[in-house]
Amino acid sequence: MSNSIYTPAPVYGVNTDDYPPFYKSDAHIPLVPKSSAYVEDRTNLVRTPSPTPSEIEALSGDTKWWKKYVDPTWWKDWRHVLEVVIFLVIIGFVIVFTIFNKQIIAALHPAIVWMKDLRFGWLIPIAIFIVISFPPLFGHEILAILCGLVWGLGIGFAIVSAGVILGEIANYFTFKYCCKARARKLEKTSIFYASLSEVVRTGGIKIALIVRYSAVPSHFSTVVFSTCGMGFFTFLIAAILSLPKMFVHTFVGLSLAESSTGTESRTIEIINVVAVTGFVIITYIAMRYVKARLAEVTPAVVYARRKARQFDERRSLSSF
Repeated sequence: MSNSIYTPAPVYGVNTDDYPPFYKSDAHIPLVPKSSAYVEDRTNLVRTPSPTPSEIEALSGDTKWWKKYVDPTWWKDWRHVLEVVIFLVIIGFVIVFTIFNKQIIAALHPAIVWMKDLRFGWLIPIAIFIVISFPPLFGHEILAILCGLVWGLGIGFAIVSAGVILGEIANYFTFKYCCKARARKLEKTSIFYASLSEVVRTGGIKIALIVRYSAVPSHFSTVVFSTCGMGFFTFLIAAILSLPKMFVHTFVGLSLAESSTGTESRTIEIINVVAVTGFVIITYIAMRYVKARLAEVTPAVVYARRKARQFDERRSLSSF
C-alpha cells in the first residue's frame, strides 16, 4: 500500500452535504440551482483588468515626455492646446520682460507712481492676489515682481504675503466645501492628481511644505490639500513657511527698479543672482523629492484603479 497522501479532486457545483459524493450517473449529481449563492459568486471569477495605456505610461516612468506632443490625437483635446498656449505666453512674457525690462518699467512708471501715492493703493494688489489664487488663473510671481517695483522690498513683501495668504485661505475653504465632488471625480480620472493626493495624505506637513517649494503651482497644491483632508492649520503653517519663494520674486522687482534708474549697487546685483540661483536649486530638489514619492505611490494608485474597474465589471455581471 502506498504511503502517499491521497487528495481527492474537487467537485464543482454539487451539494457538499455528503462527501465524497456517490457517483451513479451524470443525472444523479444534484447541481446547485441557478439562484443560489454559488452562481452569484461566479462574479468573483472576473480577473483584474489590465492597465490602460495611460497607466502603463505612469508605471513605466517614461522620460520621453515629448512624445505626446508629436501625437496628432493629443492636439485634438482643446485643454491640451490651452496648456501649451498658456505655457508659451508665460515663456514669452519672461523673455520680453528680461530683454526690455527698462522700457517696460518706464512705460509702467505713471501707473506705479499713481498706485504708490494712492491712499489705499496697497489694497489693489492684495485683491488681485485673492482673485488669481483660484485655478486656472495664474500670475503670483509677476504680481510679486510688480510689488517689488512699486513699494520696494519691505512694504512690497508685506503686501505680497498678505495677498498670498488671504488668497490661499479663500481657495482652501472654497474647494473644501464646494468642490469635493469635483475633486473626487478628478482623482478617479487623473493618475497624477490621485498620486499627489495620496502623497499629501500620508506625508503631513513635511510633504505639504516640500510640495509648495516644488514646481507645482501653489494654488493647485492648495486645491489638493483642501480636498484630500489636510487640516487647516497644517495647510496654513506650510503656506506661511513657503513665503520665501515670493520674497525672491519681490527682490527681483526691487532689483529691476534700481537697475532701470541706474542706482543698483554691486551688492544688490550679487544678492539677486544668489537668491534666484538658490530658488532654482531648492525648487529642483523639492521637485525631485516629490517625483520620487509619486513614483512610490503610483503602483498602488494604478492597482486601486484596476480593482475599481474589476468591481464595476462584477457589479454589472451580478445584475443579470
